[in-house]
Amino acid sequence: MKKTIPLTDLKIGMTVVGVDKNWFETTLVSHHFVIRSKDDILRLEKNGIRKVSIEIKTLPESESNQHPAQEVLKESPRQNDTKRTSLDSESLMEVPEPSTKELSEIERIQKNTASILEGSFNEARMGRTMDTKKIREMVRETIRLILQNKSSTSFLADISGNDDETFIHSANTMMLAVGYAIRKKYPEEEWMSWGMAASLHDLGKIFISPEILKKPSRLTPEEWEEMRKHPLFGSRFLKKSPEPDLRNLAAKVAEEHHERHGGKGYPYALDLPQIHPVSQGIMVLDVYEALTADRVYRKGMSPHKAMTFLLQSNMGVDRDIGRTLANMVGIYPVGTLIGVPGGEIGVLLGYQGEEILTGIAKILVLFSAKQTFLEKPYTMELAIGTNERNFPTFTVQDIGITHKQLVNYIRQFSEK
Repeated sequence: MKKTIPLTDLKIGMTVVGVDKNWFETTLVSHHFVIRSKDDILRLEKNGIRKVSIEIKTLPESESNQHPAQEVLKESPRQNDTKRTSLDSESLMEVPEPSTKELSEIERIQKNTASILEGSFNEARMGRTMDTKKIREMVRETIRLILQNKSSTSFLADISGNDDETFIHSANTMMLAVGYAIRKKYPEEEWMSWGMAASLHDLGKIFISPEILKKPSRLTPEEWEEMRKHPLFGSRFLKKSPEPDLRNLAAKVAEEHHERHGGKGYPYALDLPQIHPVSQGIMVLDVYEALTADRVYRKGMSPHKAMTFLLQSNMGVDRDIGRTLANMVGIYPVGTLIGVPGGEIGVLLGYQGEEILTGIAKILVLFSAKQTFLEKPYTMELAIGTNERNFPTFTVQDIGITHKQLVNYIRQFSEK
């Protein structure tokens, strides 16, 4: 049951399910959360909110009387050995923690897909018809992996690492696209089309000079004009494919994925309503993956910073799709290296519940405040979803290790 009340009547323990302002007009990550302290009410007031809708349900008295710091952080006891502290298995069923085997699967699929795409794109560069059987097989393996473990796409955000090559970018975007289509409950027969379109959306870049693609400084107007042609190059090639989903949907996505709201994109300056829905979806996933990837001219953002930027900036993409992506990978995506109270650093393993924007995160604390590996890592729970407290995030470069070293350390810990 829902009820609308004045903000002045809002109490600690109440669950807010709506406010009297549009989501875009506030700085709140979500408009669905539990009021855990007076600071939460103050944040609503600062956003100009005067009325809220609540669920007629409150926290147990024992919880609502806790100090706010106790509610934000629920640390599991450290153990005398390095065995992982267990949580209620039911609490993490929606976004289960990837096993070391699944981490290996993510890396294998990413690398194999990138290698296959490189070979296929080279065939296209030489004017040959691409053999897409192997690409489709990788999409099928991605579907299988994500159905087994819903956090697979979000773990890709940080654990698997990123690269500035078109092939790695396309492989990662494919995994995100398949995860997105599955999360949106699109018909199963459409998942392959989403995966193939995402895999090939940047095909046109193979027809752009490597000197332009790899230039470490700002492009000249002439170079930028050449770069803006890659959607047309890719679309024209795919339209010649004998495979219906490639010459239709994949060609459309390749052509439209750089269009933006208000006609601010290219090559045709189309507005979002004129763009195919799949193009709109892959457009957002493409931007998110690109923001987190290292480029020759900049370092990639942390997943948290990229997601925040995507949701808050005026990038001309569909924000509803951005919010679905945020609920799929989290404002702090699974795999994010995150600072916890006390200064230590952990890797985010999963969330409780399907709506992870409002969930409790499980953290595996691996590093000391001095950014050295802990002798005895431990797990903790942290309420980070709708709480506006900003937790620091890190890249592996910040800590001075590689993604491979991080994955190996997680494996080493979980095998003990």
